[in-house]
Amino acid sequence: GPYTFAIVNAQDNTDRGITVQGTSTGGTFTTTGGTVSGNGGTAVFIDPITAHVVLDSISQSGGTSGVVLENVAGSFTVNGATTISNTTGPAIAISDSPATIRFGDISITNPGADGISFAGVNAAVVAGNIVISGLGVGTGLDFSGSKTNFTAQSLNITGTGAAGSIGIDLTSPSVGGAVITITDGGVIANVDTGVRLGIAGTPGATANAEFTFGGDSSSISGITASLDARGLNEGSGHYAFGTTQFAGPQLYDLR
Repeated sequence: GPYTFAIVNAQDNTDRGITVQGTSTGGTFTTTGGTVSGNGGTAVFIDPITAHVVLDSISQSGGTSGVVLENVAGSFTVNGATTISNTTGPAIAISDSPATIRFGDISITNPGADGISFAGVNAAVVAGNIVISGLGVGTGLDFSGSKTNFTAQSLNITGTGAAGSIGIDLTSPSVGGAVITITDGGVIANVDTGVRLGIAGTPGATANAEFTFGGDSSSISGITASLDARGLNEGSGHYAFGTTQFAGPQLYDLR
C-alpha cells in the first residue's frame, strides 16, 4: 500500500534510520524532506518499493552501510550532502533499481568495502562532487557486474595503498551500453589500480560502456597500474580521458 510522509527526521536510533523492506514495487513510499543522521545501523535501507523520497541530508558513521537501495522504482533524491564514514560494508550500495536517483555532494571516509557499489541494471544515478578518502581493499566506484547510467560532477579518491584496491572498476557489465560521465574528472591516488577496464585472460570480463573522465587538471595513479586494459575488447564501448595525466604503469594485452 501507499506510505506517505512529509518531513522525516530519523536521528540517533540504535539501529537503522529509515527501513522500507519486505514490500513490493506495487507499493509506494513518499517523503518530502528530512534529515537522517547519527543512527547505529544503515542510515537508509529501501528494498523493494516505488519510492518518491526527498531528503535534505544523510550523515552516517559506522554501521554496515550508509545507503542501500535495492529494486527501487520511482525516485530517490538527497538535495544536500551525504556524509558517510567507517562503515563495515560499502558506503552506498545500489542494485537493480530503475528509479531516478540523485545525490548532492558525497563524502565517504574509511569505507570497509567499496565506496559506492552497483549491481544489476540501474537506470540513472546522478551525484555532485564525490570525495572518497581512506579507501582500503575495496573499489571507489564499483560498476563491475552492473549496467548503470551514472553522472557525477567530479570524483576524488585517495586510497591507503592496499593491495587489490581499485579506483574505478568497469569490468563484467551485466549488460553493455552504460553511459558513465565524470564531468570535471578529478584525482585518483594511492590505489593499487586506478581504472580497470578488463581482466587479463578473461575476455568475457571486458568493460562495455561510454565512459568519460573530464576536467583540465585530472590525474590517475596506481601502484600496480594507473590503467589496466588487459582483457578489454576494443569494440566494446569508448573510453575518453581527455587531458588526464596518468602516473604508474598502463597495462595492455600484447597484439
